[in-house]
Amino acid sequence: MTRTTSLLALGLLVAVSTPALAHVTTQPHPATMAMLLSTPVANSVPVDTTWVPSPTQRSRADIREVQTWLTQLKLYDGFKTGLMSPDTHEALRKFERAHNLPVTGQISDTLMVLLRKEAAAAAASTK
Repeated sequence: MTRTTSLLALGLLVAVSTPALAHVTTQPHPATMAMLLSTPVANSVPVDTTWVPSPTQRSRADIREVQTWLTQLKLYDGFKTGLMSPDTHEALRKFERAHNLPVTGQISDTLMVLLRKEAAAAAASTK
């Protein structure tokens, strides 16, 4: 019982004191700000801050679809989670080796097209 009361008291203390301290952390003194802005940074290198998504980054739906195709080709027997697991990478490497492709274990547009065709052919041959 004491533990619950002390945790509740601590929560109230933090909730009460947080707004009182907010101005301290978000608004530095104007003289400090002027000094920081006027001080040159030694050996500064310009940094490009634009973000470009990786061309190899795939959605979970794409990865799940690839895992389904790999399962149809009997190269993958793991869960279809939509996450790039070590088993998924290894199944992709097996497919790449079998088709004389560069072995990366990564999903590319070319690999998705080939996997889709191979999986469709495998599904048609089993019917």
